[in-house]
Amino acid sequence: MKITKLRQFNKEISKYSIQGMHFFDRYMVQLFNHGHCAVYDLNSDSAEPLAYFKLASCSKENHANCCNFGIRHYKDNPIPLLYVVDGYSGEVMKCSVENIYCRDGVWGSEKVQEFNLDQSGFEAKGYIPFWGWPCWIVSDIEDVMYLHGARFRTNGSMDDVRNQNRYIICKFRLPSVEEGDKIFTADDVIDYFDTEYDVNFTQGGTVSGKYLIYCFGTGREGRPSAIRIWDLEAHKLMAPVDVSEITEEIEDCVVRDGKLIFNTQEFNLYSVDMKDIVRER
Repeated sequence: MKITKLRQFNKEISKYSIQGMHFFDRYMVQLFNHGHCAVYDLNSDSAEPLAYFKLASCSKENHANCCNFGIRHYKDNPIPLLYVVDGYSGEVMKCSVENIYCRDGVWGSEKVQEFNLDQSGFEAKGYIPFWGWPCWIVSDIEDVMYLHGARFRTNGSMDDVRNQNRYIICKFRLPSVEEGDKIFTADDVIDYFDTEYDVNFTQGGTVSGKYLIYCFGTGREGRPSAIRIWDLEAHKLMAPVDVSEITEEIEDCVVRDGKLIFNTQEFNLYSVDMKDIVRER
């Protein structure tokens, strides 16, 4: 497996840490802590953004840890809706749906919907509840939303129960904007599975077809960079993907043209071929 460095952007454009990232068409949206946003033209060699602005959900309580464009659009906007993991670790279960726009050359965003999770009925249905702060990831091929997380905290503070930890994935129907805000419950789960747990420190992830791909680690000793892939149809964890040679903190990822592309805190973009990393355990 070969890891290729694609390019580096100017990390000095924001005083906030680099977080969620996703692509649409020729553009990359890069989020920063609290919900600041930069837009880049991937057809340009420039390390500078086309625009820098605050998401409508921008706040001190928004870590903007992960984001994904779905296949839905708001009204006649050619840019698809962006689903942002809101909040910080703890009991926050929120996703803010942002309509990013470019009007007369001015970029901005408006919040059009919010999702939350009430998992009080999970155990009664045989589902393992998430610890704290699961990641909302929208499908790139259908109107469904996945929640990815773990039974116990993944930052090492609960390693005394690590052998009991599990990765958890839930699937929900994706409500339209016209349906308004939504609190998902156990009754809304349309698919569920949990798998073995073998790496700490969750970051961000994406769904590409039938695969959910997720980033882990900080790139430092004891928390090496790692990627894991789940087959959403077969309900299983695939072979580990070792990217420990990247000694930077990986934040989020996206699949484009057969390649998995991930960003880091150093504002580098790297890629690996999907055909090299999707393997059975």
